[in-house]
Amino acid sequence: MKSAARDLATYAIEHGYTVVVDIGDDEPDTIESVSVRAVMREATAVDECRFIFHKPGEKTESAYIVFGNAPDEEVADFSIDGMIDQWFETFF
Repeated sequence: MKSAARDLATYAIEHGYTVVVDIGDDEPDTIESVSVRAVMREATAVDECRFIFHKPGEKTESAYIVFGNAPDEEVADFSIDGMIDQWFETFF
């Protein structure tokens, strides 16, 4: 079973988005990247995080990632009516 979080990060980067990994503590966002490897390295260092997607001219979107879930259920909650909805249709 493939990782939904990795697949979403890959889809977003392939579609021109930058991914911010927010680990939810009081520290500033830990990484902003267009590298799937860098995003996943940072994200998997914690049990849960938020991916925030930025692309010039597009609305900012976010997804809540929980690594304790089954790989295909790692994306636990997300923005609607945008890029993530499009990814969802390709993943499932």
